[in-house]
Amino acid sequence: MTRASGSVDLGAEVLRVPASDVIAGLEQAVKDKGATHLFLARDEARGLKRFTERPLPDRLIDRMPHLDVHLVGAPTPANGADSSR
Repeated sequence: MTRASGSVDLGAEVLRVPASDVIAGLEQAVKDKGATHLFLARDEARGLKRFTERPLPDRLIDRMPHLDVHLVGAPTPANGADSSR
């Protein structure tokens, strides 16, 4: 089971939002849907980005303090992830 299909099973709506700016795209989707909660897959910053850019959830909270941001851990082989990647 993928995270997206598991989310739908729990009643969430999964959106793919095309946007050149991730923050602006998510902000617009939250406003359009009237969302009060946002679930994001946890993604570790790599390389210099770890030192030069604030994490996405922190930036979202700054822009939308009314929004509850939840981080979902990455699947592991022990909990059903595809280990062939």
